[in-house]
Amino acid sequence: MTDDLRPLSATEEKVLRTLPEAIDALLKAWDEDLTRRHGLSQVEYTALRVLSEADGQGRQLSLLAEDCLQSLSAMSRTVDRLEARGLVERRRGSSDRRAVRAVLTERGAGVLEEAGPEHLRLVRRTLFDQLEGIDLSAMAEVLRRIVEGAQRARAVR
Repeated sequence: MTDDLRPLSATEEKVLRTLPEAIDALLKAWDEDLTRRHGLSQVEYTALRVLSEADGQGRQLSLLAEDCLQSLSAMSRTVDRLEARGLVERRRGSSDRRAVRAVLTERGAGVLEEAGPEHLRLVRRTLFDQLEGIDLSAMAEVLRRIVEGAQRARAVR
């Protein structure tokens, strides 16, 4: 029997079942809180945060989609909602008129500034307070290895 066909141990089975449950619980808690307090989904908040780091230059929609772990079509709908609220605006690229960038508006920056501290408190309470005593650098490395392993597996198909 090869190593990859070896049955999962009880501990491995527990990790396999708990990891998606933990991620889902975190994302739902964050999404529900942001929606209730600020009318933003977790993805919308993340898009605003990413755009706030773009120094007023905005972000090409395809790259913003990658940053937010969304398909381009889903990101386009997200930007539609944010644009309808005046939180972002679309701009055509100066060198490539086909390229569309999302740019954070002043109003969007204000919403992000208001939502940020409350969201940070929730992230600390629901995630980092639960990791007290855990080597976060090692955990980040483990998570990175999981992502890279999954990406390699997808590329093989």
